[in-house]
Amino acid sequence: MFFSILEPREIDSGARGAVRAYLRYYLGLKVPDEAPPSIRVKDEWHTWQENESVLFDDSWNHEVVNDSTGERIVLIVDVLRPMPLPLSVVNKGVALAARYVYGRKVLERAAQAREQPAEPTA
Repeated sequence: MFFSILEPREIDSGARGAVRAYLRYYLGLKVPDEAPPSIRVKDEWHTWQENESVLFDDSWNHEVVNDSTGERIVLIVDVLRPMPLPLSVVNKGVALAARYVYGRKVLERAAQAREQPAEPTA
């Protein structure tokens, strides 16, 4: 579970989960009223609304577009895909490995950001 903030006039394009381990649940927490952001999942577009949710297969291609002047904040929850045995055991193993690899990447990026000196302000 984590929060996603998309700044005004930004696009998060072409995302696709590396494995079919998860269903991804998005809950709109802060959505601009004017020109609300949207998400494309495969070929279908959904417009964000506060307190409204979207659930989809994370392995499907998806992108988020924020053409508004305000930031969009959503809660993201990854739900382990239900599967019969023995596939559920394999899926849990793959999900744990993916979480470990992704978590390391996030921590590395955070450390790099801390190491970079702040740019002077005019």
